Formats: sequence, C-alpha cells, structure tokens
Amino acid sequence: MSPAKPSVLTTQSTALEIGPRFTDLRLSVETLPNNWVGHNDLVIHALFQCLETSSCGQNQTKVVLLGYSGFLDEIQESHDGREVVWARSTVRALKTLGYTYIYTPNNERTLQLYHVFRGLITAIFIEEREIFACFHDPKCILSPSNPSGIPLWKLFAFS
Repeated sequence: MSPAKPSVLTTQSTALEIGPRFTDLRLSVETLPNNWVGHNDLVIHALFQCLETSSCGQNQTKVVLLGYSGFLDEIQESHDGREVVWARSTVRALKTLGYTYIYTPNNERTLQLYHVFRGLITAIFIEEREIFACFHDPKCILSPSNPSGIPLWKLFAFS
C-alpha cells in the first residue's frame, strides 16, 4: 500500500490539510484472497473516486449486489454450468451498461453492503432460499419496525 496523500482544503488565504482521501486508503488487489474480493475492491474504489470527484460514468452510481452462487462461480471461472452461463451473460450486460456490481457471498454481507450503499442499490440478485431467510429475519427486510431494511422490490431470486 502506497502512502496516502493528504487532501488539502484551500480557503481564501490558507490551506488546511485534512488527511488522506478515502480512495487513497486501499490494499493492492494482488494481496486479496479471491477474484470476487479483488473485483469488489476495484469497483468500490472506482465508485468512491467518481463520487469524490463528480466524474461518474453513465449508470456507475447504480449498484447491483450479486449474491447468487452462480455469480461467484462465474468470476472464479470454476465451471460452465447453466447457472454460470446465465450469470456470465448478466455480468456482461451490467458491465456494458456501466453499472457497478458487487459480489456478496452471503446474506450477512449483502445486508452490510446494502447499508453502506443503500441509496445507490438498484437490485439485489440472491438465491431463493436467501430471500425467504431475509423475509423471516426482522433485521433484514424493510418494515415499520426496521426502516433501514431492504425493500422487497429490490430483491430478485434464483432457484
């Protein structure tokens, strides 16, 4: 990791050093354990950078969470089953359209990422059983008692 450069806030007569920018604080992708972790690091970094500099591309601020196991198999190129072929075509479409897509291995991580990117999430693709688990978890689905939960209409299931 290279040393972070501090951001400078300039006023009329003085410059204030306010510390490193968020996008300067990241590990090298080569040190990350899985292909999907490296991908997530790169796209989240690009998203924060475009938000910081007001330079986002078309659809870049539209975030899709990919929690279906076929997507993890797709990025790791572990096999070419029907689900992986479908996942690969979905990822290509998202990439072509300029969406930010983030892989997520389980409901807990999906919920964490939803809370981080709540206003930017346009869709969440997860396995059918995970939607049922989320639906029955009072901390997961948007409800009067859980105003920070995931709206059902953002969840798309695979079985």
